[in-house]
Amino acid sequence: FETITSLRLSNKKYQEIPKYLFSKCIRLRILNLANNLIEVIHNESFFGLINLEEMILNNNRLKILPKLIFASLGNLTKLGL
Repeated sequence: FETITSLRLSNKKYQEIPKYLFSKCIRLRILNLANNLIEVIHNESFFGLINLEEMILNNNRLKILPKLIFASLGNLTKLGL
């Protein structure tokens, strides 16, 4: 997983993003989680994504995002909700 730069997990019916799920994806720049059933994202769900530039979360069931969810994503420039 350490060499992946783009990951598309859209249209999979995921409901939750577990803590540290992407912690080994250190080179990931684009993450597409659109069109799922995601209701729960934890503060630690995106831990380790230090190079992430784009995150797509459109068309999910998110109502509340944790306060520190994007704290470690210093390179994030595009966010789709």
